[in-house]
Amino acid sequence: MIKINLLAERKVAKAKALRGTRILTLLIPCLDGWGVDDDMGLAAARLAVETGAFPLLEVEDGVRYTVNAAKTRPIGDYLAIQRRYRHLGAKQVAALQAEIDEGWAR
Repeated sequence: MIKINLLAERKVAKAKALRGTRILTLLIPCLDGWGVDDDMGLAAARLAVETGAFPLLEVEDGVRYTVNAAKTRPIGDYLAIQRRYRHLGAKQVAALQAEIDEGWAR
């Protein structure tokens, strides 16, 4: 947890030092809303990154992109731990995977 906090602090400090508009988008799992067990919040956030559903990405000057993690797991791993997605069938999961793969290819 300390490593994550230090990374977040560094990103905030960097954003504060920049002139102009800055946007920080954070993924904060909603345990109740997502239907995730109490001890699975951090795992859910990590799976969001590892599956490519929520890439860690930094854009500077609107043109320089730095991707801090690559998609390494199927989206089904991320969806499986959340009760809010239990209604999705194999076709829908495959469609989500295709959308994520297409985004990463771009």
